[in-house]
Amino acid sequence: YIFVGTVVAMYAQARGMVEFWFAWLLVDVVGVPLNFANGYAFSGFVYVIYGALVLWGLRDWWLRSRQTARPTLEGAPA
Repeated sequence: YIFVGTVVAMYAQARGMVEFWFAWLLVDVVGVPLNFANGYAFSGFVYVIYGALVLWGLRDWWLRSRQTARPTLEGAPA
């Protein structure tokens, strides 16, 4: 699941799809407990860091996408 989820997330990200944030989040949600349960603590911590980066990027994208862009008319005073 982690490999397939990673490939899907990378494909969606390369295509500029917004859904790639949620694919990465799902990979991290599955990857963290799976790695810790199998005794791969280092990999688990790596996925925790990836998860934090995904949440940070998702928040940043969300805030930037909600800002209203005010178009300025050409020749009009600012």
